[in-house]
Amino acid sequence: MTGTFAFPAADIKTLAATVVLNGSTSAIVNQDNDNALVNFQAVASTGDLTLQNGRILTQALTDFTTAGQVRISGSCVLRLTGGGKKYIQNGGATTLNGGTLATTSSGRVAINGGVLTGRGTVASILANNSSVVPGPNAAAINVTSDYNQTGSFTVEIGGTNIDTPDYDQLRVAGNVTLGGMLNVSLINGFVPGTAQTFVLIRNDGTAPVSGTFSNFAQGAPITLGGRQFAVNYAGGDGNDVVIADVGEVLGRVFAYRADPNSPSLPIKKFLSGIQVTLGNSLSTLTDAQGNYSFTQVPNGSYTLTAQPPTGGTFDPVSRNITVAGGKLVSQNFKNYVILGRVYKLNASNAKVGLAGASILLNGSERTATDANGFYAIPNMGHVTVRVKPVLSGFSFTEKTVTLPTSGIANISPSAKANFQGTSLPRPVSGNSSQRSF
Repeated sequence: MTGTFAFPAADIKTLAATVVLNGSTSAIVNQDNDNALVNFQAVASTGDLTLQNGRILTQALTDFTTAGQVRISGSCVLRLTGGGKKYIQNGGATTLNGGTLATTSSGRVAINGGVLTGRGTVASILANNSSVVPGPNAAAINVTSDYNQTGSFTVEIGGTNIDTPDYDQLRVAGNVTLGGMLNVSLINGFVPGTAQTFVLIRNDGTAPVSGTFSNFAQGAPITLGGRQFAVNYAGGDGNDVVIADVGEVLGRVFAYRADPNSPSLPIKKFLSGIQVTLGNSLSTLTDAQGNYSFTQVPNGSYTLTAQPPTGGTFDPVSRNITVAGGKLVSQNFKNYVILGRVYKLNASNAKVGLAGASILLNGSERTATDANGFYAIPNMGHVTVRVKPVLSGFSFTEKTVTLPTSGIANISPSAKANFQGTSLPRPVSGNSSQRSF
């Protein structure tokens, strides 16, 4: 109705019929021209209330309850001005067709039954204890305060544009506390592609999201259009709820060691049980072949590290990687070995190994030569170091070694540092006397 509708003794408390208040001046009055909606406080299950074309309906006396249909269009507002007053929906539907449902800061909108749907604004705390379904088609519902959920949130995705939007979204200015279910489906023939992310709840507050949907833990997989995504409660700018195309990070951890059968040559050894960490929360251990993998990784930038053996270093120390769907392979960590032999030349000019020589690395003892003069210093990263043997009765020249070393065709995983010992002159002992002839 437009204009004013008057009938005797009009005093509507519970609406059980259909009423459309069309226009800012539309009104229902009694025979004395008094506002018949001043005590209006409920919509019955058979009731249907529509506000359109700028109609603002204000109620200040009590909580407002509904089990029927409430539709708020365009620039229209249904506002509860009483302090602490609540909009309580026990059934039916509240549909925002661009309008606003508002309470004071101490009030709230409680969806205890039925559904809140459409596009528009809830200028209040929103307690979703039943169902929130933006739309139909892609739409956003703005919540100017906190959003608390124990019911369900249903999202349709028809594209990637967050501003249009091409998919359903809640935009929350306050805190977000989650429980209940998340339901996601595709519309309009949309098929998601690589490296796509959808912000389902844009949290404009500063606090992290509290809780999770009951059917999706942090990082849980969700399949859309045959493609796997993951739910992330710390996405977007750090506290948004997003579903993102997921990637896989694969790599291997290995080391070079001295070949037991030929100690002057390196061999590759795959390292099991090495802890590899992705970001701040994901970690795994390498298998018997040194392999590791992270699956269901949401798109984003991460720091990847591997924990080296005690006293060792990996090359690289860490990796800064970007996951953008698909597989990110060959994210390897390795370390190197310094190999060498300490020897002297005998009378036939043949090399004779010197056993028990201490091998100093940057001035500190690291290992010693074996019975044949061979030594190995494993677990070396990408470094430049000073190496020198120490053995009583011999002098050696210190060498500077860089790992990995540059070969003619490739990078060598080992550095050879052989040392030839020079015998020191034996000290002269006893007394000498001058004899005269």
